[in-house]
Amino acid sequence: MDNLAAVEEQTRRIGTELFTQVKEESVRFFRSEQWTARLLEWAMRHEAMKVKLFRFVDVLPTLGEDTQVVRHLEEYFGGGPDPFRGLLKMGLSLAGAGRWGARAAAATLRKGVEQVARSFIAGTTIDEIVTVVEEFYRQGQGTTIDVLGEATLSEAEADAYQQRYLDLLSVLIERSAHWPVVAQVEEAPWGRLPRINLSVKLSAFYSQLDPIDPEQGTSRVMERLSPLLQKARAHNVHIQIDMEDYHLKDLTLHLLRHIGESPPFRDYRHLGVALQAYLRESEIDAQELIAWARRRGTPITVRLVKGAYWDFEVVHARLEGWPVPVYEQKWETDASFERLTRLFLENHDCIDLAIGSHNIRSIAHALALVQALDLPPRSVEFQVLYGMAAPLRRALSKR
Repeated sequence: MDNLAAVEEQTRRIGTELFTQVKEESVRFFRSEQWTARLLEWAMRHEAMKVKLFRFVDVLPTLGEDTQVVRHLEEYFGGGPDPFRGLLKMGLSLAGAGRWGARAAAATLRKGVEQVARSFIAGTTIDEIVTVVEEFYRQGQGTTIDVLGEATLSEAEADAYQQRYLDLLSVLIERSAHWPVVAQVEEAPWGRLPRINLSVKLSAFYSQLDPIDPEQGTSRVMERLSPLLQKARAHNVHIQIDMEDYHLKDLTLHLLRHIGESPPFRDYRHLGVALQAYLRESEIDAQELIAWARRRGTPITVRLVKGAYWDFEVVHARLEGWPVPVYEQKWETDASFERLTRLFLENHDCIDLAIGSHNIRSIAHALALVQALDLPPRSVEFQVLYGMAAPLRRALSKR
C-alpha cells in the first residue's frame, strides 16, 4: 500500500508541472479559443447572465424574423453588464437603420453563436467529423464520438438516431483502415486499442425508456442498439455507454450488464460505461461494477466524471421532496472522485480507467496513483471535452 502523504506530495508536484505546461500551451495557442473560454468563464461567474445566455442560444434557431432576433437580444440582455452591452448597442443601432439594419444585426448574431457552437461541436456532417477525428489521431490524440441527441421523443427520432450512428460508423471503419499506426493512441499495457471509439446515450434509442419497466426498456433499446454493437464487435470498435440523469442510472448499469453478459460480448474488452462521482451512491456502484467485471472475466472501461446534471438533480429532488442524490458541496464531489480513482486503479486487472476531467488536481492525483501503485505507463486514459481545455489536452498528450 502506498503512503498517502507521498501520493499527496506527488500530486502537488505533478499538478504544478501541468499548470506550467498549460500556461505555456495557452500562450502558444490561445486565439479564438481564448475568446470563447473567457466568454464562458465570465458567464459561469454570473448565474443570472448564464441562464439568459443559454436561453438566448436555445431560442435563436426558432426566430424567423430578423427583427425578432434583435428584440430578443434587447429583452434578454438590455442593461446587462459586459460583454453584452456592446453587442446590444451594436444590434440596436443596426436595427434602427430599418429592415436592412435588422438583417445585418441578426446575421452578425447568428454568425457569432454559430462560431461559439462550432468550438464545441466537431462537425455537422460525417465528413467534417471524420476529418477532425483523423487530425486528432495523427497528432497522437484519440477521440470518442457522440452523435448529439438524447431523450428522443418519438420512435421515428430513435430510428433516425440509430441510422446516423450506423452511417457514421461505416465511414469511420472505411477511412480509419488507411490511417498510419500511431502508437500513442493504439497501444495500451494490455494490448492494441481500437482506432474508433463511440459514445452512446441509451435514451436516444427508445423514446419511452423508463426505469419503472426495465425489461421492456432493455428489450426496446437492444432492438436498435444491437446492429450497432454487432458492427462494432466485427470491426473492433469501442462502445462507451454515457450516463445520463439519476433516474436512468440503475437502468443504464442493468443494460451494460445485459450486453456484457451476452455471448457475443462476454469476452469483448472494448465496452464501457460512465460513472458520476457527484452521486452519493457511486462508491457502491463502483464496487458492484468491479465485482461484476471480475465475474465476467473480461475487463470493461469506466469513464470517471464529476457529473453534468447537478443543477437538475438538486432542483428536481427538492421539488419532489426526495433526498438529493448528489453531493451538494463541490469539495465532496472532488473527494469522491479521488476515492473512486484509487478504487478503480487498485482494481486495474478488471477495470480500464478513463479520467474525464478538466481539473488539474484530479488529473495529477490519478497520475500520482499510477506511480504509487507501480502500474505500467499509460494504464489510465485522460479525456477532455472537445473545444474545452485545449491547452490541457495538448499538455497531457505531450506527457
